[in-house]
Amino acid sequence: MICKTVPVREGSDAVLELYILEKSCEWKTYEKRPFVIVCPGGGYAMCGDRDSEPVALEYVGARYHSAVLRYSIRPQESDPPVGDAPFRDLFAAIRLVRKHAEEWGADPDRIILEGDSAGAHAAAMAGVFWQDTGRFPEAGEEAKPNALVLGYPVISADADGHKFSIANLCGTVDYGEDVIDAYSAERHVGSHVPPTFLWHSVCDQTVSFVNSCIFAQELHKAGVPFELHLFATGWHGLGLGKAEVGGVEPNAAQWFPISLSWLKAMGLAPAD
Repeated sequence: MICKTVPVREGSDAVLELYILEKSCEWKTYEKRPFVIVCPGGGYAMCGDRDSEPVALEYVGARYHSAVLRYSIRPQESDPPVGDAPFRDLFAAIRLVRKHAEEWGADPDRIILEGDSAGAHAAAMAGVFWQDTGRFPEAGEEAKPNALVLGYPVISADADGHKFSIANLCGTVDYGEDVIDAYSAERHVGSHVPPTFLWHSVCDQTVSFVNSCIFAQELHKAGVPFELHLFATGWHGLGLGKAEVGGVEPNAAQWFPISLSWLKAMGLAPAD
């Protein structure tokens, strides 16, 4: 496996940590594999470890190429707000994968964004705004994701959202309607949004499961293929639900194999 770290764009400290499966005469190989970009959570104050490399390696085990995007963050409240930088980083990362698709053995038509918590917000924003080159210079057709997999996502900047995450984007928890509209992904859903898989625990005390529901509702209205799973048990930030990443949660941990089945149904899985 090729493991290396590459910068994503000038003017940003964001990097893409690559996990690329090499070809070998000893096992079945593919000219092009689907590629998953993992966007870890952390409220835009950090890029958490529990839902970064462990998730990326699970996808590698399922025969995907993967990478973790360490996007722009605001570690301290005294630091400047990051604004749109995380989303620009993500669009640049998608472009980077497409640019190196032949070198990395990636299928440019099967680039999947997997995000958790605030990372899922970044992924959802990329899914709804990939056409908006006016606001996001790195957006456009080459920055379009082909699918979204969103775990316990921050979706809205409104009442059911996560003020801490939005405050790290805009600089204050006392934000107004302009910020709510700019960072509420559900308000910008249309038929252009890629197929989406969502999962959440109804016990989540940090980011309400309502976020997943309102995004699913808007996807349904727009005719976008989606799948939504709500689990009766679990907590925010459970990642893969394994002991090494914070605690065993066998019920909600089903999200990963279920999402693989969904990706296969969408035609986005590695060839059998």
